[in-house]
Amino acid sequence: MSVEAVNRGSGLVLMVGGKTYPVSVWLDDAGDEIDNGHDAAFAIVEDDRKRHWCIDLSEFEEVGVQ
Repeated sequence: MSVEAVNRGSGLVLMVGGKTYPVSVWLDDAGDEIDNGHDAAFAIVEDDRKRHWCIDLSEFEEVGVQ
């Protein structure tokens, strides 16, 4: 699973190749569930085969949308 980008505002993960998945759960740096992606350290995503992936958001640069 190769992640191209994470949209914290809309809660979507864009994969290399164009497929998107919704974020199931946002986690803070202590592993506690939180309500929004802007304060999250990790995102949990479920793919088409019902596998869950943990994405470390520190690996992504934050870019503003114009």
